[in-house]
Amino acid sequence: MEAAGLRSLLLNGPQRYNELLSTVTAISQKELTRNLRELTATGLMARDSGANRTARYELTQLGKSLMPTFKKLLTWGQKLLATRSSTNLQVS
Repeated sequence: MEAAGLRSLLLNGPQRYNELLSTVTAISQKELTRNLRELTATGLMARDSGANRTARYELTQLGKSLMPTFKKLLTWGQKLLATRSSTNLQVS
């Protein structure tokens, strides 16, 4: 989840717990809570309770500094998928 949670915050900006839970698939509430605590403890994410007492999670500057790395991984993945798709089409 940690990578997925970071990716979700990088792509979608600050989110509340339930928004993250719906965005990040195949994870239990317990596991999401544990991972959010870890990411907060490492300084990649901050938790803001705000005036309405509903926690909102957002990336810190350190977390945002991962954006270039995620963009490179996304580009790499897209190229890999395109290569595999064209290879599969040619073989069939």
